[in-house]
Amino acid sequence: TPMNAIVGMTALALTNLNNTEKIEDYLHKISLSSQHLLSLINDVLDMSQIEQSQIHLNHQAIQIEALVNHISSIMMSQAERAGLQLKIETEARPRVSFLGDPLRIKQILINLLSNALKFTPDGGTVWLRAKELPPREAAHVRYRFTVQDTGIGIREEFMNHLFEPFIRSDRVAKMEGTGLGLSITKGLVKLMGGEIRVSSKLEQGTTFEVELEFEETEDA
Repeated sequence: TPMNAIVGMTALALTNLNNTEKIEDYLHKISLSSQHLLSLINDVLDMSQIEQSQIHLNHQAIQIEALVNHISSIMMSQAERAGLQLKIETEARPRVSFLGDPLRIKQILINLLSNALKFTPDGGTVWLRAKELPPREAAHVRYRFTVQDTGIGIREEFMNHLFEPFIRSDRVAKMEGTGLGLSITKGLVKLMGGEIRVSSKLEQGTTFEVELEFEETEDA
């Protein structure tokens, strides 16, 4: 666990105070483990807030182009480091503003993209598509966000447990994570009154679709 790594590396550093090279290596590993631990703590806190209905959405004017571009700028470098292609496609009216919580929408999509990158082998491709759909209510705008990959896929018997907290497939048990990412994602989608669907084939990839509807507003 990251806490064990932090404690262990700190102890090793204290016994090698005169070795600058080793100290630098230990501090680097402590920093990485600290970032991982912070991520785990944030996931647990988010899950707790969702379960207790304590998350409050902050609504502000957003444009789909700015939202997708920001996500792209965050995830593109991760894809390149993993040896993957990240393709972004937007099919929506330009310069349309809507009221939503940009932080939580980004959290949903970044969670899905992070999983796609994590479980797609070197040389694969991940797509993020944002498509405008006919809204269900007047003066609203509706989007379907699709995250698709050419990754390892999900076993059929595991699909029914995919969104349960702390549940992880045996195939990915050795990879970093709490098993909370998809539970948090589904909780946030539900909080926004949206829908989430998933389809997958072993060794062919996985596709997540999230549909969210927002009140349309004047241009930001």
